[in-house]
Amino acid sequence: MKRLMHSSPVSRWFAPPLGSPALAAVLLTVLFVFGMELPSVSLFKDSESYLPVHTLLEFIAISISVMIFTLGWNVRNEQDAGHLPALGGAFLVVALIDLAHTLSYAGMPALVTPNSPDKSINFWLAARLIATTSLLALAFRPTNQKLSRHFAKISLLLGLVITVIVWNIGLYHSAQLPHTFISGYGLTPFKITVEYIFVAMCVVSTWQFTRRARNEKDISFAWLAAATWTLGLAELFFTEYRTLIDQMNLFGHLYKAVGYLMIYRALFVAGVRHPYARLSEANTKIEFA
Repeated sequence: MKRLMHSSPVSRWFAPPLGSPALAAVLLTVLFVFGMELPSVSLFKDSESYLPVHTLLEFIAISISVMIFTLGWNVRNEQDAGHLPALGGAFLVVALIDLAHTLSYAGMPALVTPNSPDKSINFWLAARLIATTSLLALAFRPTNQKLSRHFAKISLLLGLVITVIVWNIGLYHSAQLPHTFISGYGLTPFKITVEYIFVAMCVVSTWQFTRRARNEKDISFAWLAAATWTLGLAELFFTEYRTLIDQMNLFGHLYKAVGYLMIYRALFVAGVRHPYARLSEANTKIEFA
């Protein structure tokens, strides 16, 4: 009986190193299903009433993105830094573009050019593209792949160039991009399709991170799997809102912030806990030698 329980899919899913991240993902999925079943309601009187909440949620997510960058950048010279500086650089770009999204939101003072839902959503989609693409690339990057010692600086410079390009397009050429939101109608098919593409990318990343967590016995990959799963759920929320102030929009922002926290947790484990654990183990061996 014990052997049967040990080999069951459920027990394997919650066994180390997937335990805590898997539990968090399951709980968030249950809440997601509950949230999707709720009828669409406007939680705020108008967009101006929602504006402070949206700004707060976005600045929380932006702050976490900056923390991810800071952690990745500070370990760039470590021997085992690997992917951390590149992922950190990517999330600095995400933070800067999310900042443009926040400042372009309807009701905010004009950011260089007049604000509009399309302008804000264009920045939003650009940030999501960079985040999901970076995580997908990381999921398939070999653990033992050696990187140039200048890789961190090059990736940071490239990220800043991408940021300038995205800001330029979003501020001055937003009208040439496909419409993403129509007042009185809701999201356009283009916007919904792009969000579903991001969901598919998150699912693939989750599968790959989960596989690597099991094969390599690395809980940091398990947290990244939980993070990409959570970000995929967030994107699904963003395919469902009919107005900028309904609960689907709010739930999506909450899930995005939680997903970013999971990414930070993964980088903290990989960049701080694991090196200190190896150092402690080495000191112990020296003491008993």
